[in-house]
Amino acid sequence: MKKIFFIGIIFVMFAAVSYGGSIELSGKISSITVFSDSALVKKMIDVKVARGENLFSIINLPLMMDDASLKIKPIECTGVKIKDIKIQKTFLNTGQNPRVDQLNKMLNELNDRISLLTNEKNVINSTLEYIKKANANQKLSIQELEGLINFNEKTMSAKLERLVYLDRELEKLELNRSSVLEEINLLKNRNKETKVVQLVIASEKGESLKMEVSYLVRGVSWVSSYEINANSTNEKIAIGHFVNIKQATGEDWTNVDIEVSTARPSSGRLPEIFPIYLEKYLPQFGYKKGGDFLEESVMSKANKSIAFIEPEIKEEATSFLFKVPYKVNIPSDNNFYRFQIAEKENKGEFFYYAIPKMEKSAFLKATVKNSFGYPLLQGNASIYLDGIYVAKVNLNKTMPDEEIEVSLGKDESIKVDRKQLKRFTEYVGFGNKNVKVSYEYIITIQNTKKNGIILNVKDQFPVSRDEMIKVNQIEPTKDRAIISDDGIISWNLSLSPKEKKELSVKYSVEYPKDYKVSGLE
Repeated sequence: MKKIFFIGIIFVMFAAVSYGGSIELSGKISSITVFSDSALVKKMIDVKVARGENLFSIINLPLMMDDASLKIKPIECTGVKIKDIKIQKTFLNTGQNPRVDQLNKMLNELNDRISLLTNEKNVINSTLEYIKKANANQKLSIQELEGLINFNEKTMSAKLERLVYLDRELEKLELNRSSVLEEINLLKNRNKETKVVQLVIASEKGESLKMEVSYLVRGVSWVSSYEINANSTNEKIAIGHFVNIKQATGEDWTNVDIEVSTARPSSGRLPEIFPIYLEKYLPQFGYKKGGDFLEESVMSKANKSIAFIEPEIKEEATSFLFKVPYKVNIPSDNNFYRFQIAEKENKGEFFYYAIPKMEKSAFLKATVKNSFGYPLLQGNASIYLDGIYVAKVNLNKTMPDEEIEVSLGKDESIKVDRKQLKRFTEYVGFGNKNVKVSYEYIITIQNTKKNGIILNVKDQFPVSRDEMIKVNQIEPTKDRAIISDDGIISWNLSLSPKEKKELSVKYSVEYPKDYKVSGLE
């Protein structure tokens, strides 16, 4: 009986030593698929297993890993089975984060600059105080006093200007310093805690094998952005499609293959419909909080423009997958990094557009088709005309072969004017019971450019919503302009170089004289 008990103790001790001395594995990221609010990370790990059960620890996994998404799969091997997986939180026992070292260096430089400018500011204040005291204690003649005043004006004016400059610079430096400190604290706190996966692998023989480890991680997002370059000489428009990715997972992505997906792994719930209940309206009193949507500006922080490579695009059942055609680096610093995935150049249609009633200027516009073969998602677009930056606009979602319309700014070489020639009021009808107001405007367009242009000009007739208010559209007639049901007048003009044209708008409005009509000019 004692022998059996002793052997049992030895067996328990051996088991404890085997599992306590697990082999640590880390692995290298092989690919990443980025979704709108998460990313699927894949790692390849080389493993040497002995016959029987082996205990391994996969270390340095991000704290923001979704435990339920973890998948470990042996590659191209037989007789190997994963028997147990356990996920735990742990604390890093590694050295300093290189990014923290870089930020600390920046912090020291900022502190040195702040000290230098603060010392200069103190010296100037001391000098000004000394000048004030010295002037107060001197007894001078009028001539000496005038000379001293002139000297003081020049000296003190220069020093006061310098003080204003120093205050502004110190304010900027303090803001930068706060930003650096915030990032240092964020990185230090994030890197304190991590996850480790303990797994038991049973093998029929000793061998070397590869394992694929994949998991979903939060703290990731991406948005589309675009560069639209219009060339007014050859009338071609090039559209560059970029993805802007940021991540704060606690794990730097270095020299990795990236795919970007429009799928949403966490949004598979089907929509539901609920009853609509009607009841008597009772006014609600209170404060409704509101505000403009603040769009995060997307900045390219690394990765300069490279030679264009045609991207790999995969259409899946409910989404599109874009592969960035080169390896990328994305630190875990919660900043956006921009990568180009595609570019297309096509012939565009250029035309000018003017609404003289609203603004006495002509705007250049252009349309081009989406020829990418996939939908362009909503995102910021930077517009350039002949290499000159024009504006940043929000591009709406655009389907393949759908037209994209972009505004390319004002053109001061096209003169636009609108003047009222007449506003005449008279009383008409039986017993002069009605008021009739007649309007007449003239629109003048002149092309001072060296080349001909196509120009779309818009104006309007008022539209009546009351049968007692009658609008008589006099000029233009429908054979000279396009007139919509809502009264919008549209002329499509062709103007030769230096050509000038005039357009006329005439109409009258008649209504009972006891009416007060809104909307009249």
